Amino acid sequence: CTQSVNIEQHRSITYEDVVHRLRVAQEKRAMTVDFYGGEPTLYPFLAKAVARAKAMGFRVTLATNGIRFASRRYARDFFRIARLDGMRTSLHSQKAEIHDAVTQVKGSWVKTVQGIRNILDFEQKLTVNIVINRWNYEDLPLITTFVRGLGVRGIKYSGINFSGRILTNPDLCFSHAFYKQQLFSAVSLAKKSGFLLIEIQGIPGKVIQEGGLTGVRLLCGGTNIG
Repeated sequence: CTQSVNIEQHRSITYEDVVHRLRVAQEKRAMTVDFYGGEPTLYPFLAKAVARAKAMGFRVTLATNGIRFASRRYARDFFRIARLDGMRTSLHSQKAEIHDAVTQVKGSWVKTVQGIRNILDFEQKLTVNIVINRWNYEDLPLITTFVRGLGVRGIKYSGINFSGRILTNPDLCFSHAFYKQQLFSAVSLAKKSGFLLIEIQGIPGKVIQEGGLTGVRLLCGGTNIG
C-alpha cells in the first residue's frame, strides 16, 4: 500500500520498462532489487521480471499482500519461474474481522493467511509485518504466537506512516505509550519462539531504549496501511 501521492501519480509499467530500470540499476552497481507497490502480483509479468533480475545477478525481494499466493496454482507457477531472496507481507491480527477492518477488504485475512502457508510450502523466506494500531495493539503477543504457528521465521513490528489510507482511518492512530508494554511482551515472546529474524520499524528510540529491546534489527520509517 503506497502513499496517497504515489497512488495519484502512478502509471502502469511494462516488462520492458522493468528491464530498462534493471539495466540502469546494474550500471549503477546496485546489488538488490525490491519489487513492491501497490501490489506487484497484479502485473502478469512479475515472475518473469523477478527471474530476469536474478539472472542479472541481483538479490531480489518482494513485498506482497499475499492474496494472489492463496491460489496454489498461482504460487506453484510463480515459484517455478522465480526464486526470491526474501518476501514480506503484513498481517494485522490473528482475528479475521480486525485484519479485514484494517485493510477494508472483506475476506482478505483468509486469503493472506492461505498465501502465507503456500509461500512457506514452496520454501520461501518470509517476514510477516505487524503494523501496530489502536485495533490490534492489545493482541501483539497473540499475533506473534499465531504467526509463529504458521511456520513463519521472520517477524517485524512497525509504527504507522501518517499517509495513504491511514488518512481516512485516523482512529487507528494513537500514542506510542499505549502499546509499549504489549510490544515489549511480543518481542520477548518472539525471541523465545524461534524466530530467526525480529525487526522493529518506525518505533521511537525512547520506547526501544525503555524496553531494552536488544537482539532485534532496527529499521527507519514507519509502514503504510493500504
